[in-house]
Amino acid sequence: MKFPPSLLFSILLGNLVVAEQKTMLESFTVAPGLEAKLWAGTELLHSPVAMDVDARGRVWVTEDLQGSGEKDTHARIKILEDSDRDGKADSVKEFGPTFSSKPMGISVFDNKIVVSMAPNIHVYTDINRDDVFDPKVDKEEIIAKGFHGRTHDHALHAVVPGPSGKWYVNHGNIGADITMSDGREIHASSYYSQNPQSIGRKSFDGRIYVGGFGLRMNPDGSGAEVIFQNSRNAHAMSVTSFGDVLQADNDDPAHARAAWVMEHSNFGYAALEDGNRSWEDSAKSWEKKTVTAEIMNDAYERHSKSSLRRDEGHWREHFPGVTPPGNLWGPGAPTGDYFIEGDELGREYRGKYLVCETVHRAVFAFDLKRGDGRIELENLDKSFFATDRRSKNKAASGFLPSDVVAGTDGALFASDWNSHTNARGSGNALGGIFRIAKKGSQINPPKIDFSTTDGLLEALKSPAPGVRWFAQECLKKKGDAFEKLTEFCKVYASNPYYVARAIYVLAQLDDIKGSSAVKLMLSSDDEQWRVLAIRALRMAGKVSLHSVVSQMSDDPSQSVRMELLALMRGLEWQDVKDSLVKLIAGYDGKNRWYLEALGAVCDDFESKVYLELVKTQQPDPKAWGERQMNLAWRLRSPEALSDLAECIMEKKVDVETFRRLAYTFALCYSDEERNFNLNSMKKFSEYEAFQSVDYQSIITEFIEKDISDPDPVPLTKSYLFPTKFGIPTELGSVDEIAALNPSVGNGRSKAALCMVCHQIGGAGTPFGPDLTNWGQVRDVKEVIRAMVDPSAELAHGYDKPLVVTQSGHRLEGVSRGYSWHAGAIRVKTMGGVTLKVPHRRPHAKIKYLKDHSWMPSASAMGLKNQDVRDIAAFLMSDIAGEVDSGLIVKMEPKFSRGEGPGWVELTGEDFLNVNCRDDTWKWERGHAWCTGSPTGVIRYCKPLTNFEFSCEWMHKQKGGNSGVFVWATPQSVNRLMAGKGALPHGIEVQVLDLGYKEIYEAQYKKKGDWFTSHGDVFPVGPIKMKPFPPVAPNGRRSFPSKNRTKGINEWNHYYIRAIDGVVRLWVNGEEVSGGEEISPAAGYLCLESEGAPIEFKNMRLRVLPPFETKLEVDVGNPPPAPKPINMKDHVLLGKWSYAGNHTREFFADGRCILRNRDQVVWIKRVQGATKDSAILEGGYTHVLKGETLHIEDRYQAVRK
Repeated sequence: MKFPPSLLFSILLGNLVVAEQKTMLESFTVAPGLEAKLWAGTELLHSPVAMDVDARGRVWVTEDLQGSGEKDTHARIKILEDSDRDGKADSVKEFGPTFSSKPMGISVFDNKIVVSMAPNIHVYTDINRDDVFDPKVDKEEIIAKGFHGRTHDHALHAVVPGPSGKWYVNHGNIGADITMSDGREIHASSYYSQNPQSIGRKSFDGRIYVGGFGLRMNPDGSGAEVIFQNSRNAHAMSVTSFGDVLQADNDDPAHARAAWVMEHSNFGYAALEDGNRSWEDSAKSWEKKTVTAEIMNDAYERHSKSSLRRDEGHWREHFPGVTPPGNLWGPGAPTGDYFIEGDELGREYRGKYLVCETVHRAVFAFDLKRGDGRIELENLDKSFFATDRRSKNKAASGFLPSDVVAGTDGALFASDWNSHTNARGSGNALGGIFRIAKKGSQINPPKIDFSTTDGLLEALKSPAPGVRWFAQECLKKKGDAFEKLTEFCKVYASNPYYVARAIYVLAQLDDIKGSSAVKLMLSSDDEQWRVLAIRALRMAGKVSLHSVVSQMSDDPSQSVRMELLALMRGLEWQDVKDSLVKLIAGYDGKNRWYLEALGAVCDDFESKVYLELVKTQQPDPKAWGERQMNLAWRLRSPEALSDLAECIMEKKVDVETFRRLAYTFALCYSDEERNFNLNSMKKFSEYEAFQSVDYQSIITEFIEKDISDPDPVPLTKSYLFPTKFGIPTELGSVDEIAALNPSVGNGRSKAALCMVCHQIGGAGTPFGPDLTNWGQVRDVKEVIRAMVDPSAELAHGYDKPLVVTQSGHRLEGVSRGYSWHAGAIRVKTMGGVTLKVPHRRPHAKIKYLKDHSWMPSASAMGLKNQDVRDIAAFLMSDIAGEVDSGLIVKMEPKFSRGEGPGWVELTGEDFLNVNCRDDTWKWERGHAWCTGSPTGVIRYCKPLTNFEFSCEWMHKQKGGNSGVFVWATPQSVNRLMAGKGALPHGIEVQVLDLGYKEIYEAQYKKKGDWFTSHGDVFPVGPIKMKPFPPVAPNGRRSFPSKNRTKGINEWNHYYIRAIDGVVRLWVNGEEVSGGEEISPAAGYLCLESEGAPIEFKNMRLRVLPPFETKLEVDVGNPPPAPKPINMKDHVLLGKWSYAGNHTREFFADGRCILRNRDQVVWIKRVQGATKDSAILEGGYTHVLKGETLHIEDRYQAVRK
């Protein structure tokens, strides 16, 4: 492999480091009794990523030179060997092939080499065993595909062997949509992932998994199952000979950790429901946030103090469903790991868990402590093998341990990426491998013989996991294995890890004596052996799981009972019910691990568990103790939460208990649960015993940060602040305005403008600072200055104004919280609405605005000098500070063409499509052109209650029809978006051309006396309205009192006022029609397309109090516009005649035009077609039978 020029430069520069590499160990500390030597230097390898050791004691290494300038393949596999046993590698081979992805893991099982490299897990079989992969001779298999993060380190890591014969692998939180070799699909995603579309997507087992997960699978990639989820980047994972999984999670800056993995763990990094939110989104003010001297000292230089804060809420450990995080040490980036099970380094090192730590530039060591159903990692030794990060020796200070493995003689190999940037993505020509061994020990690797049973038993003791795994697989096939394994267990009884390896093999022997011997261990006095027996028999599949659970569910050991719970997940209710009675009784009310193990099983039928097994033990929540509260807190069935809420209030729990229990009401796995939790929090907030600030602040935070927190959604439209509110005015100086005599009454009325963005006396919109008492502590000139020049002095400590641009859209507002880890920013925008926008995928540009206020100046709002003085007087008065002062905002409605305070211009950005096509409406700012096809509507982006609307319209075709809908119901809008119907339910203000009556009467031979063309107002659908006179013959339609409409190609003006259930219409300056007692009197403003082209312009809207309207039913997003149907060469093309003078003509572009003689009635598009039929918009069917076209099952047409 040739080095690129940039890498050659790195090599030359690295020569200075190479010279120091030989002496770099002088800057290291090494654990007592051990010594380290440079085994392979830069002359043999570069940028080592991952390692493994084969049966010959050779070290297999993946190199990655990504970032070095190599444009094509930048990664490869090398085999290094110390052939003369002098303690230094002296030969190197390239196995091949080379890669353009990042090979994050390698494992060697005899002649099978497993490479973890997103998007796939590759298995290379070196069939001729020549150490060179030749695709013509050797074999490559992909046993799993679909891991995202091809060039990302939060991706696929090494496959590691387990003692049961299974393989384990973990993947960071970059996301995965995996297909295993047997077709099983596993999806995992989160806010951080590259597959956000898979958030909430179910896997093969019907469960939703959050990114950062681990799998257990058969060696051929079949039978995969998720064993943990929701970590950040569990780079390293080891499986002990007892089957315990250990991991180190890469989470710099301040929350790196190492932990035992309880099966089915959720580690809580992202939102538990589906991973769609970061921990920062839900971090609480009371959760401890600390920056210790140790953390600061451990950080590398680029970390700021604020980024080094250790936050108690980081791993969501206070939420039900989360496994405790393990041993947290602060800033860190752990990579490779290894668990020592032999005595080759000395008896004192048996049981040490080693973790490579790249921030500390060290190999850490932990002890394992077993007890109470869990394993805890303790006694962290940061100097097991560590450099002085401040060493003047550049090679030493650049030490970056990427992996640690054991040779067949027990010596350790630690690979050194060697970089001063702590970036494993920046390949370089440096690197090395160190050998760590017992002082004075001889280099004499054992000769492994896989051909005989005795040789396999020797290999079973190997410190190299891949070697002993292969020995186990071979032993399962040996006829004399039972007796020899039994003897092996006696001889090596002093090392339980050796015995455990043998037990797993015994359980899987064809000889029934093996599994029988393991079954006897279920009665052992030692809980560790009972746990092992359960695991071995479970993985062997040689025993009924139900029988084991039934037999041992009342075992005195929490560890044993938790092992039973691990295997019960996924079983049927009838198979677990009886045993759960005993297992629930075994919960002591304190052990969090046990509670989570219970929860993992009970989540499949939480209501049954609670109602049949838990509540029956203590049905009265008022009598509950801590144990019952904890069970309800974790089970979380609707019944459990209801009873827990009752218990909390009846017992008037203290603040700390309330805070702890309230976390369960913050999880929202469905809209129903979200509503339930919100109602529960409202009950707590109104409860007399919880009125103190402590309780109320807790309730507020859970509502804002969890229950009501929006999901991150990319921008699909712009959110802009109005730049004008009518005709700008010229104002005098602050002194001139202050000198005027004020009128508090007029100021009170005019202050309604302020309430578009502010609250006063409890009313208005909570966007800007609350003005209730704001003016009472300021002098008159300060208040006036704030209105005349809002940007001159911004509110101290208030949210920062910013602009977010994404995918061509612009969001204006103020920051309500930025999260780099979450990749999202909260922005409060116009109307007090808070949006949460992902800023990494898709990319968003965030620009904070200096010395800027979104508040328009008094001039831009159309205020006069006297208005400003009067508003100032009102804000400084006592009544502005009275929440119950009787303040009713009056924005006096009066006829207008959209000019004056409060009026805003509407453009295409303000309207959303409901059931039109993409080409139905065309916009240029506030001017809209509508084709009239199909019949449908667009709606204003927000629901409205009281408002005024002004527009001009012009029909372009004789007899044209259109309309403005007031208070269109959300139910009907949703129905239209689902493709049902054409127009919404609401109040229609008709827009009808003068020629419509003539056409109607000619077409239908009926008198057109039930409508007019001068501004009818009438209800559509089940809407109540009492029409103003004159009234149409049917009694539902308000006819205009005057004829004011102009004909085609002339502009008409409508002013519509909708207030408190009353709609009034002005046509060209005069009020003509309307209705009252309208119900419902809130909904959407819509513009109608109905068969003929029309234009709208100068559309203006003034929203009146209340400024925010909340409807009982939410309106969803419209479905994507259907793709046009190509009718080229279709049998229906051409003109068809029926019903006298009517024709329908089909065109190749999918249009169909209905005409009555030469008059176009409508134009619709084909939505679906077969070889002899077509369906038009609105469900109009056309089927050709012979030579006759059957239309809507009503008409028969012939070709014209």
